[in-house]
Amino acid sequence: MKRYSLGRRITKMQIILMVIMAFIISSCVYFGFRTVYFRFYNEKVQDVVRMTASQVDWEKLENYALSGKEDDYSKELKEYLDLVKENFTGVGYIYMFIPYEDHLMYVLEGSTEYDNPDNISSWGDTYDYTEYEYEQLLPDVQQGKASDTLHILNSELGFGVEAWAPVFDKEGNLRLMVEADYGLELINKDLNTFSISILGILLLCILIIATIIYFYLRWSVLRPLDALITSVKSYSHGNFSIDEKEFPRKDELYNLSESFENMTLRIEKYTEEVQKITAEKERIGAELGIATKIQADMLPKIFPAFPERGEFDIFATMTPAKEVGGDFYDFFMVDDDHMALVIADVSSKGVPAALFMVIAKTLIKDHTRFGISPEKVFEEVNNMLCEGNDEGMFVTAFMAIISLSTGDMTYVNAGHEPFLHRHDGKWSWIKPKSGFILAGLEDFEYTSDEMKLEPGDRLYMFTDGVSEAQNINNELFGDERITAAIEKYGDKKLSEVLAGIRKDIDEFAGEADQFDDITMLVFEYKGAASD
Repeated sequence: MKRYSLGRRITKMQIILMVIMAFIISSCVYFGFRTVYFRFYNEKVQDVVRMTASQVDWEKLENYALSGKEDDYSKELKEYLDLVKENFTGVGYIYMFIPYEDHLMYVLEGSTEYDNPDNISSWGDTYDYTEYEYEQLLPDVQQGKASDTLHILNSELGFGVEAWAPVFDKEGNLRLMVEADYGLELINKDLNTFSISILGILLLCILIIATIIYFYLRWSVLRPLDALITSVKSYSHGNFSIDEKEFPRKDELYNLSESFENMTLRIEKYTEEVQKITAEKERIGAELGIATKIQADMLPKIFPAFPERGEFDIFATMTPAKEVGGDFYDFFMVDDDHMALVIADVSSKGVPAALFMVIAKTLIKDHTRFGISPEKVFEEVNNMLCEGNDEGMFVTAFMAIISLSTGDMTYVNAGHEPFLHRHDGKWSWIKPKSGFILAGLEDFEYTSDEMKLEPGDRLYMFTDGVSEAQNINNELFGDERITAAIEKYGDKKLSEVLAGIRKDIDEFAGEADQFDDITMLVFEYKGAASD
């Protein structure tokens, strides 16, 4: 186990960064001093050429300069140039030339131990301004100006700086230019030595600083952190304790250790609460499972429901949005010739809606008797549901009583959805008179409607969980999609009708959660039974 790998990584990163900084600093120092040295020696070589140019007498040199015939003055001047080179260490070349409009003509120069036989010129040799980097000097040379800016020479003549100064005759005409090159090989060698020394010192400082930082981190950070890690590991065995001796200062790490200690206490307390909540949720889940089964058992779920009756066929489904729902459907024989159909939707969802649904369903069935019209049933049930309804819950409901011998249907609507009727193979919407919701207003008087069913007619009823089913874009399934679905599946077996519509709803909703209970009922009237 590597105990202080974090410290090593931090120290390694510091060393890398500091080494980079050392190279940057040494490079900056090198180039800074290099520029200073160049300017210093540029000024020095300028002084040399100005001094030399001031000692030249053009009238005495003119004969040699124009003819090339050596005389006493040319020899004297050559000795003087040699003396200048001897006394000014570093001067590589010092020579004179006559500037013309398009070329330079060599006159003479001082000898040097660095002379290359291939580079020795003779009197009268000419050079274009484009040679040896003279092109950039042309304007100053032609105007007889002395050099006053840094000019670094990097040609085959050697690495260094150069300068020049003019020589005029008595009338002030430019006659001659004196030029000197100052070699910088030794200077650059000294600069390199200096830079390496600076870099070595910086690297040594980096090593010392990194060592100090490492041991400081190990003492003040890594040791407390290691103690904290050990304590956290011990917590997995049911024990958490902090050794305060491992924390030299009451700093952030110490506060972190205290936070861990407090956190372990809260975790233990939270774990106990979670265990209690989990047990309670499991109990509630088990009870809701039983409630779901009880609710499902309260709705007719055996199909065919009345296999001995040939006058009709019926099928219904209810899918709650939660464990239990507030929607319900019901169908039952009022007497031997009359059948009641009921579909309803209780406000809200979940357990409260399920309890209210049980009451409403039971009351409607108990008050439906032969000879009592559907509107009277709703009036009686409405008054009973209004009693003690402090929570303000209500029910939207639809009820129809059908004479199986004649097909006559009487129905009443309490704020519920319209239904669809198929006749002669065509489906159409039936929008009954909408009475007020059940449990909404005491002593409300409901009105019933009538219609006649012919053999082969079908009825499709549903709750708003169908029409208001939503997709992820918050679009509603709506009446148009209901119409399209019933026309697509409406001639199939009754169970296939509802299965097909539910399939279209699920495809429309996609990944969206079911928002409301979905309840559907389909009824087919086949006509009076033959004797």
